[in-house]
Amino acid sequence: MKKLLALVCVIAMLGALCIPTMAAADRIPVVAEVPSDWTTAYLYAWGGSETMTWPGVPMTLIDDWYVAYMNDDNANIIITNGTGAQTADLAVDPGMPVCVFASDIGNASVEPELPIEVPAEADMPKPATDKIYAFVPAGWTTVNLYAWTADASGSNAGWPGVPMTQDENGLWVGELNPGYANIIINDGGAQTVDLPYKGGDAWVLLCAEGTEGGKFKASVLTTDPVAYEHPDPDKVIIDKGPIYVSDVWYVAGTMNGWTNPDEAYMMTANGDGTFTFTMSLTAGDHQLKVTDGTWDHSVGDDNGPEGNYGFNMSADGDVTVNYDGNTAALTVEGEFVGPWEGKTVDNGVWYVAGTMNEWNCCDEAYKMTANGDGTYSYTFAVTPGDYQLKITNGTWDVCYGDPNGPEGNYAFNVTDETNCVVKFDSNTTEVSHEFTGEPVPPTTEPPTTQPTGGDKEPEESSNTGLIISIAATAVILVGGGIAVFFLLKKKKD
Repeated sequence: MKKLLALVCVIAMLGALCIPTMAAADRIPVVAEVPSDWTTAYLYAWGGSETMTWPGVPMTLIDDWYVAYMNDDNANIIITNGTGAQTADLAVDPGMPVCVFASDIGNASVEPELPIEVPAEADMPKPATDKIYAFVPAGWTTVNLYAWTADASGSNAGWPGVPMTQDENGLWVGELNPGYANIIINDGGAQTVDLPYKGGDAWVLLCAEGTEGGKFKASVLTTDPVAYEHPDPDKVIIDKGPIYVSDVWYVAGTMNGWTNPDEAYMMTANGDGTFTFTMSLTAGDHQLKVTDGTWDHSVGDDNGPEGNYGFNMSADGDVTVNYDGNTAALTVEGEFVGPWEGKTVDNGVWYVAGTMNEWNCCDEAYKMTANGDGTYSYTFAVTPGDYQLKITNGTWDVCYGDPNGPEGNYAFNVTDETNCVVKFDSNTTEVSHEFTGEPVPPTTEPPTTQPTGGDKEPEESSNTGLIISIAATAVILVGGGIAVFFLLKKKKD
């Protein structure tokens, strides 16, 4: 029995030696030349012991070549930039190094010889990753980062994405390989809207107000918002609140009478959270803000005139207003744009336009009087009620009122009939008014004939009337005497 058992064991051992074992796949390098305008490259491989998750593994740039490793039994690869551009399916010889020439992406080719010396995989420098910092509501205890490519063909992980970690300042931090174009921050349930992402480090600030469907609006900033401090790691505190996000922005300022919203001054969306608007302006000082169509959300310059963005035009010309909705940064560019000088170019002619003349901006009856020192005035009769006005140069391109007034107009109330003097200082663009207290002149001429009907009051005599009466009597007496003289003379003849 023992001999039989020993024989069985020997046979089993010999059988085991005859069964082939599956050797672990070796790793081989893939080197790729890609179009010059690519900033990232990914290797996607399949057809062997591994099938990569699209868009594949990020490649590392070494001596102008992108390098990554894959299993040596893969039979097919694709090189892609992760945002839509890619080669066709490329067949490779399993077990052989791969060099891809894809500077012409539509005509890529594969060679088995490497053009550079490639480090061992363990010594390969890791591709640079981008840091994503998230400012989220304090109640979120789990935060995830989900990202996907521009053509939605690949993502950084399945939903809800990769967990983020909280740093000592209360920020949630995640990492992304290059190539993603959109991100979502979520806690596994609540989430942001789809957020455009341009690559690089980014700071995502969730707004307190949600959109339809319970999704949070958010700003994606490309620079560290140092104004936002988070001293408590357990509770995120946003001191000034997140940047307001809107899909539509308008320009409102002195050039359009602070009309808000003005469809003619709607900015162009560039698709990345930035907006632009180009217009022609005359020489002089100008002020503006960008708004979402209401004065509840507007951006100017905290250090500018009355919080507006002020600038000076040294000559007539075009300007472009730039607004970055990601950072709330507002700039104005143009050949003749310079610092605001605190005054406007005085063209010597200014008009009052307002409720009293149906907003006629070049009403000659409301042309102001120049005082010789850059100031102007206009006097007109007013009756009790509310008034609004602006000072214009004869067009709505240059006009001044009160940025804090109703729709940017200069407003005041009248309680008694009087004369009002509107004043404009072109040196400071200040508008003011005062009441003279003088009686209002009659608006109609007195009647030239006595009205008919009714009892007439006896008219009071005057010295002038007495003199006229005596003169008339004298003329009659003298005339009568002359007539009698000629009559008597005729009888004698």
